[in-house]
This record gives sequence, structure tokens and C-alpha cells, in this order.
Amino acid sequence: MEERVAIFIDFQNLHYLIDFKTTNLRLDYEKFINKITGGRRLFRAYIYMALLEDCDIDEVAVDKQRKFIYALNRIPCMHVVQGVLKSRGDSFKEKGVDIALALDAVTLSDHYDTAALVSGDGDFEKLLRILQERGKHTEVYSSSTQLAPELVRYADVLVDLNDTFIKECQRDV
Repeated sequence: MEERVAIFIDFQNLHYLIDFKTTNLRLDYEKFINKITGGRRLFRAYIYMALLEDCDIDEVAVDKQRKFIYALNRIPCMHVVQGVLKSRGDSFKEKGVDIALALDAVTLSDHYDTAALVSGDGDFEKLLRILQERGKHTEVYSSSTQLAPELVRYADVLVDLNDTFIKECQRDV
């Protein structure tokens, strides 16, 4: 039987990683998904991100995000799951994104064999544990510098999103 993979991408975590590693890199999300899938059958890829619409952010940034989401939704088997940004003084905080990712990973677990989590966030430790208890293979994709130690214990496979990995997923210019 062919192995089915579901990919769960924490956009903020991935975006921070890419910005931290390099500037002016434009990630090709379809290449990124294909690289993670690695010849296995993709069930679906989910990307979790907060919307800028309800914030006091300039309309240009909101329009840019709308176009980005539209482009992501055109990728086969890609699904964008939207959270919200809440104002906290001078900054904004994502709300509902991590819980949506965790709930989707658990409730959809009958449809895949392997969960590929793209995040180094230690808040997902319990999620990995639950998925393993359900007999799922777990993979974590993150930078070694941003990987929470809690995830190391419960990941069957750890993949370092190093410069080589990221650059292989760069958009052709």
C-alpha cells in the first residue's frame, strides 16, 4: 500500500525561518510540498496563517496577502486555513492557528499514514504524541536552531530546513 502523507505548515514559523536564513528568497510552495512528499502520495497540504484584513494595516499589505492566498489555493492539494491577528499593544498575535493545525491533524488522521509538521514550535509536542499513539509516523521539518527540544523526543524523523533544502525550493525567477 502506498504511503499517504499529510503536510501541516505553520506559516509564521516557516516565514520566520526563511527570513532569518536568507533575504530575497521566494519560496515555491509547490516545490516545497513535493520535496517533503518525496515520491509518496500526498493526501493534502495545509498551511495555517493569520489574516491581515481585520487589523489596522495598510491596504497594500492586505491586498498582497489576498493575492498570496489566492496563489496558494491554486496549488493542487493545498488548503489555506485562516486564523486572525489580534492587537497586543504595538504588535499583533496570531489566534486560533496552532489549535486549528492540531485539530485538523488529529481529526484527519484516518486519511493519512505520515504527518509532516513544518514547525519547530514546542507547543506541538502533545500533537506528535497523540498522532504516534494513533499509529501515525511523524516527521518534523524545522531549522536545527529553531527546533524545540520537546519535538525531538516525539518526531520519528527530523529534517533540518537548512540553506540547501530551502534553496532547492526557491521559485524560478
